[in-house]
Amino acid sequence: MKDKLLLSLDRRNTGVSLLVATVALFSYAVIAGNWEDYIQQFLHRPFVHLISLDFCLMCLIFPITSLLDDDMARRGVKDKRIFWAVALVPLFGPLVYLCLRPSLPEISLKEFPVT
Repeated sequence: MKDKLLLSLDRRNTGVSLLVATVALFSYAVIAGNWEDYIQQFLHRPFVHLISLDFCLMCLIFPITSLLDDDMARRGVKDKRIFWAVALVPLFGPLVYLCLRPSLPEISLKEFPVT
């Protein structure tokens, strides 16, 4: 039984809108960004340094967490090639997965007895 929040997060439109927004922001950063200033900020501001390294670390750690494995198992996706395609493409791999994944199956509460 899905609540309203889970229904909205499980929609394909949510994944597509996240992907479109990310592509737009990434494109804007590449086209209009001041890369010399970013490097200067990275070298001299601890916050910029920390956030940049945090993004890189999260991209490296994502494949070893059980988040993607668990979601794929719940949705019945068994192909390990999909896992590695999603896990090894930082930022855009998980977003494409959100767009293409099947919906969660409806499970009644009778299938899980309370003990």
